[in-house]
Amino acid sequence: MITILRQYIEGDMQVTEYTQDGQSVSHVVKVPVHAEIPAGEQIPVPPTFEQRLSAVEDAITALLGL
Repeated sequence: MITILRQYIEGDMQVTEYTQDGQSVSHVVKVPVHAEIPAGEQIPVPPTFEQRLSAVEDAITALLGL
């Protein structure tokens, strides 16, 4: 069975080392990490707990007709 031995960032690459025996590296996968956001794009901000709770309370109130 192949499992992840280590993951780390090296320069602008995310490096994942895999192992078959739990000790030695069997193979390495490097994936580019994009640190810059292209112009005109925004990273979506997930709602806070309070916002999610309020949305659930509003949905329940609407279902109950209160």
